[in-house]
Amino acid sequence: MVDCLKVYYLEISAPKLQSLILFGNLNFMFRFIDISSLVDAFLSSIGRETYGNCTMFLPDLAHVKILSFALSYVAEFEEPEENEAEFTIPLPNLQELQMLVDVMSEENISQIYRFFHIYPSPFLEKLLIRLPGYLEDPTGTEYIPTALNQPTNVVFDHLKEIKLSNFRGCILEMRLVKFLLEKAITLERLVLIAPPMELNEGIKSDQVGLSLQSKFSERIGLRIIRGQLSTLPKASLNVSIVVQEFFEDDMSLNPVHREVYCEQSFSSIQKMFEPSFEEFVSAQSEFL
Repeated sequence: MVDCLKVYYLEISAPKLQSLILFGNLNFMFRFIDISSLVDAFLSSIGRETYGNCTMFLPDLAHVKILSFALSYVAEFEEPEENEAEFTIPLPNLQELQMLVDVMSEENISQIYRFFHIYPSPFLEKLLIRLPGYLEDPTGTEYIPTALNQPTNVVFDHLKEIKLSNFRGCILEMRLVKFLLEKAITLERLVLIAPPMELNEGIKSDQVGLSLQSKFSERIGLRIIRGQLSTLPKASLNVSIVVQEFFEDDMSLNPVHREVYCEQSFSSIQKMFEPSFEEFVSAQSEFL
């Protein structure tokens, strides 16, 4: 279902249905009578005027093996006031999880923490997080770090692979990486892919030097980020951390739903320039 704006009530009885894609403004009543064979689900409203709330779907999707959703889709959910610590909805079959993050903020990082607390996934093997294609405050000059409450009960016992795309190494991104490294006790590979550099066609000769300088700054930035990552505490002693530029990504670690969403709508706000990695990592010593 894509942008079904006039749908007010959805009822599905499809015992042989294996794949479910819901995209667009999904503020409607629903009832899943039988989706017992469902294997994978994709939920997103990125790029639309209003967001739905994917948490209303999750109890009925708790048996899926592959799940992708936009983080803005859970922005409204809260734990019940009573028995907050005991309130969980396990996802016992989940093996692959993809999160699409449209805005990088403390609130969204907290939502990621809260998701793993409320929806424990004991057999999760692959986690893919697509970070936003832009940052509101790319250099971090306006950001004042504050303490974020991390769930103490979250442990990834079977998580083997993690991939973060559009990774720049800003403070919030490094906080997220630190959290994942501390919780994934059997992690084998962490892959961080930088965002693509968009160069305008017909670049003038006097701009070639600036382009080369930007690429040099990115290489320096990647080197600094690798150094910072090497100092982070890790629950897994055998984890391999790979930091690559966009064109170096061999696509060996990709989500099942890679081709489902529209990258153009995902990056809904276009920026006139792409800051260098050197700017992103200049103030990273404060994030710990």
